Amino acid sequence: MNENFQNFFDSLLVKEGISKSFLEHRSLTKSSDFTEFDAPIDLSIYSFPKNVLSEKIGTHPDFEDGNLPVNQFICSIFLDIKGSTNLSLHYPLQTVQILKNALITFGIKVIKYFGGHIHRIQGDAIFAFTGFRNIKKSDAIIQAINACSIIQYFNKKYLEDYFKNELDVDPLKIRIGIDFGDDDEVLWSKYGIENIEEISVTSIHADLASKLQHKAGSNSIILGHNAYSYLQIHSDLLDNVRNSKDEVISYIINRSDLGYQYGMKVFEWNKYLNRISHVDKDEIMELRCYADEVEYFTNSSIDKDVSLKFEICASQFVLKDIKNVKWTVMNSGEEAKKEGKVSFDYKDAEDKLECKTKTLYNGEHFMKCEIKRKSGTKKILWFTIFINDNSLSKDYLKKIEHIGE
Repeated sequence: MNENFQNFFDSLLVKEGISKSFLEHRSLTKSSDFTEFDAPIDLSIYSFPKNVLSEKIGTHPDFEDGNLPVNQFICSIFLDIKGSTNLSLHYPLQTVQILKNALITFGIKVIKYFGGHIHRIQGDAIFAFTGFRNIKKSDAIIQAINACSIIQYFNKKYLEDYFKNELDVDPLKIRIGIDFGDDDEVLWSKYGIENIEEISVTSIHADLASKLQHKAGSNSIILGHNAYSYLQIHSDLLDNVRNSKDEVISYIINRSDLGYQYGMKVFEWNKYLNRISHVDKDEIMELRCYADEVEYFTNSSIDKDVSLKFEICASQFVLKDIKNVKWTVMNSGEEAKKEGKVSFDYKDAEDKLECKTKTLYNGEHFMKCEIKRKSGTKKILWFTIFINDNSLSKDYLKKIEHIGE
């Protein structure tokens, strides 16, 4: 997968017109045949199904008919790239422009891949949305965290080394903020004057995406209360936001004088991706998930009362070498807590190569599969699923309280 990331990014550089001699001095690519980059390279991302819903920048496709104003939910992403100034001290302007645009383009491609819409490019920043009128609200948030997690993964696993060791500049820092606004807190309308106008969004949650990004540390993602609460994201994947003095900052809006506070949490994107078996998957064995017999890739939420099957996939040689298997469910969410089903083992599936169950509780849940082989080696495989019940999730949203008129 890293190779696809690298080749795709290099193809963007070549497409932008960077000299092939610039690439040839790099240890990672000096032996490559760069003629292969003359043709477009398709981006594939860890078996996640491609879900491009928007090909344009600017007006969200749902509102191109101009029937405005209208209320409709949206998940907002604000992504900012820090550190590009150092490039200008080392390379000519044309090279700097190409590198920056290739990185912006990569971010755009990944967001679009997961179903997002690019609203605006603001210097070194991208303002984007996930969410369309015909998809579930939970899916909009899942698309946002998947896209942003992959962007952070790419920057950490590939670009950090590239900029430090190949370009001899400090690595770029990507900071991302994400928040979700429900229908009654998002207004789509026209801004500007005749012939100089745009269709945009009025919502404190869209505004908060930028503010959350500003609070984020290097290569991190911060979620607003609505984003992590609506999905009931597992506490294992959430951490406190801290300031430069290492003090916990719990709220992005903290108006105790007015009785209003709005929370924020750091999203542990690396741990999240590590708990999706098909991401950077083990070459020996993989854990797969099927929902009503259709393979599931942690790219959307599943309804309740859907049959699930988790299956260990490997060669026959490896499967025959498996001695013991332990299946453990780790649930999140208020519903599972109320039922006392936060974590438990599936005894009926012990030492079996598959585990069958069904979706029961609203939230984000993990299947943990601990494997011991006859050869003595041990392996833990994970899979993450989202189950959504909007009738419950909507009650977890923090509504903005209007202070006066």
